[in-house]
Amino acid sequence: KTFRSMMYHLLTGPCGQLASNRVTAIKEGRSVSAYFESLADGSEDKESVKEKIDDEIKSALDAGLNFNVLCNIWLYDVGVSQDALIQGNSRSPFGVAKFLNRLLGMNLKRQNLVFNLFVKTLDAEIRSAKNSGTYDVGIKTTNGQSVT
Repeated sequence: KTFRSMMYHLLTGPCGQLASNRVTAIKEGRSVSAYFESLADGSEDKESVKEKIDDEIKSALDAGLNFNVLCNIWLYDVGVSQDALIQGNSRSPFGVAKFLNRLLGMNLKRQNLVFNLFVKTLDAEIRSAKNSGTYDVGIKTTNGQSVT
């Protein structure tokens, strides 16, 4: 599955529905900014605004918004896509260093979210490799008095 097909699926499926739902909500005065305005002018209290925002979040989740969708969009914005990862080029392959460098192009909150996911995924892969006996420790220091 290519990145383009994944993005097409997101934009015509869950994200398309999400965008459509948000446009309708904004037209109906159900935007977060409208809720904050009603809180600021005193026409609604904090609890009713919180409940309405929670309903909007539930609607977005029901329409397909999830952390993986957000990560794919954020990574694409900084030049990380499946196509870039697969193709790369001989002078500048797309490795961990380049991936981590691209994360620096995100705002700090997104960096932390994506980096934490990266670390958890890396830890899981290392545990899996150790359990299956395929883990390579790389360079290992061996102590001794002589070589025979």
